[in-house]
Amino acid sequence: MITFGLGGMTPQGAFKRKHPDPIFQINLGYLRQIKAEKPLFGGMELGYGIMDQYSADIDFVVDGVTETWDVTSTSQFLVGKVRFFIKVWHWTGLQLSGY
Repeated sequence: MITFGLGGMTPQGAFKRKHPDPIFQINLGYLRQIKAEKPLFGGMELGYGIMDQYSADIDFVVDGVTETWDVTSTSQFLVGKVRFFIKVWHWTGLQLSGY
């Protein structure tokens, strides 16, 4: 199964002082049932987001000629997750049984 999601990350600790706002991210994942007769799944997920983007006009002097360049700097992040799901409980009528 391939999954796609939209999410966010809220910075914590010292990182929160520099970036107090939540950060938007997109996620793409893959999840597979390991054994057909068992509810045991494994997979991975990657997430990508852009933290900040700054732009400025910078003057460069090349051979006595001044050129103004519009420069953009972007901070990005890539998140990786490994997932493993097992069935712990299931509902069978009026009784709850564990595995």
